[in-house]
Amino acid sequence: MSLNIYFPNVGDGECFIAIHKNDAGDTQSIMIDCGSFSDYVRDIVVNQLNKHIDCLVISHFDDDHTLGIITMLIEIPDLSINKILFNYAPIIDGVEQDMDKQECLQKIKPVLKDLSAYLPLEDNTNIGAKEGVSLTALFFNNPQWKDKLQSKVVVTNSIDDAIDLGELGKLFIISPFIEQLNEQGEKYKSEYTRYFFEKVTSLDASLYEVILRLAERKEKEEEQDYEDDMGCRILNTELINKLSKTNYSNDSSKNNASSIAFVWEYNDKRFLFTGDARADVLVKGLERYKSIKAITDDTIFFDIIKIPHHGSKHNMSKELRIMIDSSIFLICGKYKETTPSIETISKIICKELPNGIDKRCIYFNLNSYKNDEITAFLKSNLEDTKNTIKPYKTIRSEGLIIEQ
Repeated sequence: MSLNIYFPNVGDGECFIAIHKNDAGDTQSIMIDCGSFSDYVRDIVVNQLNKHIDCLVISHFDDDHTLGIITMLIEIPDLSINKILFNYAPIIDGVEQDMDKQECLQKIKPVLKDLSAYLPLEDNTNIGAKEGVSLTALFFNNPQWKDKLQSKVVVTNSIDDAIDLGELGKLFIISPFIEQLNEQGEKYKSEYTRYFFEKVTSLDASLYEVILRLAERKEKEEEQDYEDDMGCRILNTELINKLSKTNYSNDSSKNNASSIAFVWEYNDKRFLFTGDARADVLVKGLERYKSIKAITDDTIFFDIIKIPHHGSKHNMSKELRIMIDSSIFLICGKYKETTPSIETISKIICKELPNGIDKRCIYFNLNSYKNDEITAFLKSNLEDTKNTIKPYKTIRSEGLIIEQ
């Protein structure tokens, strides 16, 4: 019995594919997000999985987590999926009426046109006009896929304590709470009014998705880097120790805050997948998980931790770092100047090692980074005479194998 976990280089975004093989040679799989349907990902889906995915998780609407899913669904219309976890349904207080189909068609066309015009800053998708497509509509227009969408909203405090996936184990949802989806709904209301100069009176899931995706895309294009312009700092023990104790403001993105994150229990293993979730939401969700599992220790040890939001310092707080630990950390995607951040790396490598672990391994799935500090870190061999930095190893890889 084995579990292969792939985290391929899909540029800015993320993609995870886990393939379980039992003793009889039968396979089951989980796919989490896909920023770009690369040849490598396509080969896994078509040739290893035979166009079948047991559980597809779409953490949130952002391009760097969904554009590859859109391409996959268009290119493989006969793809078989057993279960889809995706918060596609609008949650707007006081609005429950469905939008008339003709009105929706008139409204969605200009939004899709604008969506196609706002290309990602780093275009690794090569899908052209397919960017102007609603993921929700693709699911709804295929009866087999529509039937596999999770019927309940995927939040920490509304579905059963665990989603049972048979031999694949169980998923415990730790993000979002219903509050984060309500906040996303409020953002939609303001964006809808800004776009159409009218209040929201009726709802359509596809329009909801594309307006939120368009708003996020505009924000990324227009945003000015609000980080302190410190240049590339000289990495040493003193700086690493100082940065490990820092806290920064929470990620302000409503889409990121709505990310589906979960603890995956697989046989005797425990993995943490975080999407782009906010640190304070993860802490709250993990507290609930500790209560469910009767964990009394301050820190939960995981066999693998996927660091939230590509290693952004705004998604890894001191409180979250105290609560989680592992010998294996995954940092995926984001070819930009501020992520992954050395602040997040510092929080990983300065924490005391748990009993039985001689070092931490940090996996990076890109060949190069715009962040000069990360480039320097990956090339460095930091000397530490004060035992501030605990033993660690950096690994450039796009997958690993968990033997059972």
